[in-house]
This record gives sequence, C-alpha cells and structure tokens, in this order.
Amino acid sequence: MKNSLYSAGGAAALMLIAAASVAYAAPGERGGRWQKIDADGNGQISQAEQNAAAQARFAALDVDGNGKIDASDREARVAQAFAKMDTDNNGSVSEAEFKAAQKARAEKRRAASPRSGGDVGRWGRADTNGDQAISRAEFDAATRARFTTADVNGDGNLTREEAQAARKAVRAQRKAARRAG
Repeated sequence: MKNSLYSAGGAAALMLIAAASVAYAAPGERGGRWQKIDADGNGQISQAEQNAAAQARFAALDVDGNGKIDASDREARVAQAFAKMDTDNNGSVSEAEFKAAQKARAEKRRAASPRSGGDVGRWGRADTNGDQAISRAEFDAATRARFTTADVNGDGNLTREEAQAARKAVRAQRKAARRAG
C-alpha cells in the first residue's frame, strides 16, 4: 500500500535519530547551540556555562523527573514524537506524516547548525554502571569528561577552534570504528 502506516516503532526510530546530548557544536555564522550555551557572548564556553546547559538538557531528558534518564523517559519521548507526527490525530502516522516530520526535523537542524549531528552513542558510554539508565552523576561526569577533553589548553573555556577540533577528532574515531567493525 503506497500510503502505508508507520507504527510507533517508526516513531521510536525517528526519536533515536533525533536524540542528542549536550554537544559542543561550533556552528557557522548563524550561531545555534554555541550561542545558546555561550551565555555571556564572549565566543567561548566556560565550564559554568556548560554546566548550566547540561543541567537544562538533563531536565529536558528526564521527562518523569525521577533524577535519571531511563527507559520510561525514552518511552515518553517516543510517545511525544509520535503524537507530534500524528498531525490528524487518528492514532496512526501515515507515510506523508512521517516524511513531513523527517523534513521538518532536517530543516530545523540545518537552521540551527549546517553541520550538526546527533550522538546517540554517547548515551551508552555515559551509563557507566550498566543499569540501562543514566543518573545525574553519570550525566554530569560524561559532560565534564567531554568538556575537559575538548578544552585542550586547560583554561576552563572552550573556544570555537577547540570545539571544532574535538568534533573532528570524534568524527575520525567514529569513522575508524565503522571501518574496523
């Protein structure tokens, strides 16, 4: 059937693709996340600014407010995404609705940052105790580790150049892992 219906599984796949952690995107001239995190507008992201952004992101991801990001939060976000895609509110997502949602998401990402990308894989690494949930402590530790790694000169601030270099290094690692795997 040409206009086949997509299930909640399709919505889940879209949500996984759309998931993002706090990242150090150094977008082009349009700003995007960099400007949102750089609260004082000095062109650098301090550890304090990063902490504030991480706290806001954790609060947004912890849908049920229980202090950890777990399966129930993912399920709630999937349900929210499905409801947003189901524009005619008939309990199903048509191919047209699914494609419209994909297109809207791609346009939103391009507007925010022409080169932005998700990093779903970081979530698995943040779950250091393997309980399939990310506690606030695990989230904060992963955020601090990414910041510290990117802050090459150790001054407690990320410049755009440092952020771009960190992103380039991560991309190279992912590319190498894909080739090896």
